[in-house]
Amino acid sequence: MRVVAKFQFTAPSEGEAVSSRIAAILEKWSDRKFIKTPDGGVVIRHSGASATFDKTSDQIEDRQRNTFTILEAVEGGNLQTDVDVISGAGRTAFRCVLSVGSDGGIAPTGVSLRSPRFVRDIVALGEPWTIGASGERIFAHSFPIDVDDVPDLEALMVATQRRLPIVIVSELLGETLAGDLHERVSQDLCGLAHTVRLSAEASWELTRSRGKEWSCYNGAVRLLWPFRANGDDFRMHPLWTLDQMMSRADNEVQARDHIRGVIAGRIIEASTFVADDPAFRDFDVAKVRKAADQARATATDGGDMGALADSYAAENDALRLRVDEQDNEIEVLRQNVETLTIALRSSQAAKVELSSEAPPQTVEEAVNLARRDLGDKVPIASEPNRKLG
Repeated sequence: MRVVAKFQFTAPSEGEAVSSRIAAILEKWSDRKFIKTPDGGVVIRHSGASATFDKTSDQIEDRQRNTFTILEAVEGGNLQTDVDVISGAGRTAFRCVLSVGSDGGIAPTGVSLRSPRFVRDIVALGEPWTIGASGERIFAHSFPIDVDDVPDLEALMVATQRRLPIVIVSELLGETLAGDLHERVSQDLCGLAHTVRLSAEASWELTRSRGKEWSCYNGAVRLLWPFRANGDDFRMHPLWTLDQMMSRADNEVQARDHIRGVIAGRIIEASTFVADDPAFRDFDVAKVRKAADQARATATDGGDMGALADSYAAENDALRLRVDEQDNEIEVLRQNVETLTIALRSSQAAKVELSSEAPPQTVEEAVNLARRDLGDKVPIASEPNRKLG
């Protein structure tokens, strides 16, 4: 199985209230998606194909871990969904990992990579979910940005603690592409990105404040990766103009769904690089130590040195298994880096999707651009300088 997406966040909490509400959401989701058979198995309601839905629960001191594993057949392979929820010590940690398997060695073509519905429902619970204990808040909806909100958007853009990308969807004539691109993207990437709807006035204010290289207006879409080494290079943050998005489609709905897939594919693939919350590692270590301590206590009380030796051997085996798992994880990450590097080089070479420069703001800029690109084909007269629109 190959990891293809990871959704992970945490929130301060007391007791098991939050984990119980998460469990209820997962049960409701599974009831909608699966049908239980008389023999105790489950089938997918939509296709009738067989599936598995398993639950386990562990308790270590004041921490509880609930695990849900769903394995289902998809076109060309299998999709496995692993959900882990750890509650205790004043905090709840959530993790959902999507993995695919295929006999052909590539991802099954029938897998639609989007944020699962239950992830959106969990984010919408109202808990103050954050990306890690010190990261930014996440929400289950997009945010409208008007002129007065631009300073807040800029603060988020340059925040050093920001870990998630921002998808800016600008308006044209008061609407985003197909009327709802901003909401669709927000649903697709819930827990993985911040989505904002930028009014026309706010677009001009952002352009004035940040410069035209960072502009996003007239229905364009911009993807802003977290600012670190790439904070000063606007070319590292893709821009899709409305003309570019429409050039591949017969109507706005087709263009909307195409750009959703492009953006979701990039961000969801990047999510596989996210390190696991330390809460999950700490729980695994505590579980191994508890089992070893119990075995040693039993062996010591009974004077059985052989059992004591076996307990140490069992602990060593568990630690060795953990090392093997980490080695496997390193190998997966190495392969992901290699894959993303190839994809990045390919995208830079092709440049068929992205705009490397901002749209012109004046007639003079538009004419100069046309002269540059079409001067050898079309004669273009001089025009006075004036604002477009």
